[in-house]
Amino acid sequence: MKAYLEALIQRIVSRSPGSSFNYTVTIVDSPEVNAVTPPGHVIIYTGLFAFAENEAQLAGVLSHELAHNYAHHQARAVIKNYQAQMVTNAILRAINPQNAVAQILGTLGANFGLTLFSRAYSRFEEKEADHYAAHLMFNAGYSPLEASSFFLKMSKSGAKQPPKFLSTHPPMLDRASYVMDYLDSFPADGREFRIDSEEFKKIKARIRLAGPAALGPL
Repeated sequence: MKAYLEALIQRIVSRSPGSSFNYTVTIVDSPEVNAVTPPGHVIIYTGLFAFAENEAQLAGVLSHELAHNYAHHQARAVIKNYQAQMVTNAILRAINPQNAVAQILGTLGANFGLTLFSRAYSRFEEKEADHYAAHLMFNAGYSPLEASSFFLKMSKSGAKQPPKFLSTHPPMLDRASYVMDYLDSFPADGREFRIDSEEFKKIKARIRLAGPAALGPL
């Protein structure tokens, strides 16, 4: 499974413009439908295999995670957190609380406001990663339509999310819709896309026997 994922990631990375990244693949034996990309690593949950309908949908999720690296979202997060702390300190100095209770309330209020701002910024990054992922998929020979189909399936399967203004991810239906709209700008050159593979089918069949998938945030 690890060799298969390494080859799939290499297919996506090698056909993308810009600097090449090297990734260490880690597989987590969990029913959760999720994948995450700390710098230099790609962590894939086995539940993602069970939930994805084909290799193209798996490639879509991996492309989304890789897109966070191409967009330098981790570096942005460091800068954003530093700026947020500076704003919090400025707010507390302006409030100038006179006692311990007022100071606690002031800190909570300031941090809650900054959290909302931070989450809204994160939604922008998630949408940007979805758009970048469409290009990564297209370059690697996968139809970006499968990314939209994956989000639609997540929505139909009842992926629970907090209210939109508190969510770090756009609602699944929104993601399916704006990815579909974004593809109108892609060339319609009649190329054939890779949808599935025997390797993916074999891995999926094995994992399915382990139990149902649990929906994650992606």
